[in-house]
Amino acid sequence: MSRTWLSTALLIPCLIAGCAGTVSGQAVRTPLSTAERPLPDSAELARVVGLPLERDSAPEAGGIDTLKNDKGSQSPMECAGVTHAGYRSTYQGAPLRAAARGTWMTPQGVDDRVNVVISVVELDSADNAQTWYRRAAAQWGRCRGITVTDHTGAVSFIQSIRQVQDSDGELTAVLSVWTDNGIMAPGVNRRAFIVTSRYFVDAEVFGILSRPDASSLDASAVARLVVNKISQSR
Repeated sequence: MSRTWLSTALLIPCLIAGCAGTVSGQAVRTPLSTAERPLPDSAELARVVGLPLERDSAPEAGGIDTLKNDKGSQSPMECAGVTHAGYRSTYQGAPLRAAARGTWMTPQGVDDRVNVVISVVELDSADNAQTWYRRAAAQWGRCRGITVTDHTGAVSFIQSIRQVQDSDGELTAVLSVWTDNGIMAPGVNRRAFIVTSRYFVDAEVFGILSRPDASSLDASAVARLVVNKISQSR
């Protein structure tokens, strides 16, 4: 196996989960926003996922520009909000007050390669959050059974949306993910999108596991961890 192939194979799980690159140096941190405060630390998240996790990069916080935007790289584009947490198009036009995004990954040397992405989005009111949730639920329902192609450089990711469920303010989806050139072993991406008060918690847990059981990749449990932190802060 060539060193280039190995490096690419290790990077692919991070690419599909939309991780950020690590930047050297120290940044001056401003006070945490209302959207950033409920993001969990690595230890809290590891207890939920059942695997060691470390931050892939420092959390991002701000407005809608904080959220993931790969305009033109996915088709069909209308299902991009199902494939990735915190996709900008999901919130385009919403009365957004704050947004934050964090990414985590299993350390090198762990057999199971898992990436976690969490976005927290705050709107101006709980009523508007409910309106936007209903829009998202309708869109997710239309994307059930759709296969989305994500073009990233020379590699295309194929993401089959197998399951979508809407239950009491929580959307969940399960996606099968592979690459068009076979460089990545098939993985599973579990998604959860929860509305609580005026907040959305948008979580993604993508993994390539050494064991056949992927039940530990529970995006709902990850999202509820953040929902509980939001409730405790009010």
